[in-house]
Amino acid sequence: MTRVGIYLAPINDVTGPKFSGRYYDIAYKDLFAKIIALGATPILVHSAEKTYASKGVFSEYWTVSLVSGAPVFEKHTDSIQLGFLYDKARFPYDDMRVLNPPMVRDICANKYLSYLFAPEYHEETYIAYNDQELEVLRLGWAGRSDQRVAIKELDSNGGNKVYVGAFKEYDNTLSFPVIVQGFIDTSGGCPELADGMHDVRVAAYNGEIIHGLVRRPGGDSLKSNMQYGGESTALYIQQIPPELKRIIKELDRKLEQYGDRYFSADFGYNGDSWKLFELNAYPGLATVETDGEATEEYMQLLAEHLIRSAKEE
Repeated sequence: MTRVGIYLAPINDVTGPKFSGRYYDIAYKDLFAKIIALGATPILVHSAEKTYASKGVFSEYWTVSLVSGAPVFEKHTDSIQLGFLYDKARFPYDDMRVLNPPMVRDICANKYLSYLFAPEYHEETYIAYNDQELEVLRLGWAGRSDQRVAIKELDSNGGNKVYVGAFKEYDNTLSFPVIVQGFIDTSGGCPELADGMHDVRVAAYNGEIIHGLVRRPGGDSLKSNMQYGGESTALYIQQIPPELKRIIKELDRKLEQYGDRYFSADFGYNGDSWKLFELNAYPGLATVETDGEATEEYMQLLAEHLIRSAKEE
């Protein structure tokens, strides 16, 4: 039977995996159920600094089975060797085949590397390593200082460590180095997907698009992330704009040389063209309850791709 290795955050020795909130609890259990329904077994591993030997060998692991439709976790303390790992918690070693090897993770995680990787799809972007460089950038924005910018720490994610507003009002609360980017005004909406402020996420697994998501800010926020009150709606693959499909496949071709990859890209439509906000090497799972019916297509495709990768061990 095919075994799908999944690397998670630390697992409780007694109760087994515990996910951060109801949303993720539902999403992970749905993924496990889909993997099992396709004839494979999810193998959950964690805490590599304690349980990992080398070359895919773990000293303990958890299996998942279904009992009356509900996942049941069982701990095993004999060693197991996996040839492929779906990394959901930043696996720290590079001596086994992992979904998103180091170069893919680094390009997606570092905002300036993301810009250098695909400058043609970003707004103008600069990096500042100290107050003097930031002040020079501010002076360079002279005449436009009332315009909004996005200032981000290099490892910002989920809307954290990000300032969006007028450059002259930035209060220097972020830690250097930071990037300064031209603001992408999406208030005009995008065809057939959103009437106002938005971003559209597209995810590809080894070159095949398997997920789309349109997100909208909540209230007066300029951030569409869930923790800032944003709302999200999953898209069927056929609903994703053709131009975004073209762009993410182009980005994927650049990353193909590094191995197995599953990443997402967030875009905004500025009334004239699609602009790239950021890349993410850890695309989230989704639930029908929160993200809509198209989630079912996404989670099924993800399960199928994970099994396909695991079979290539």
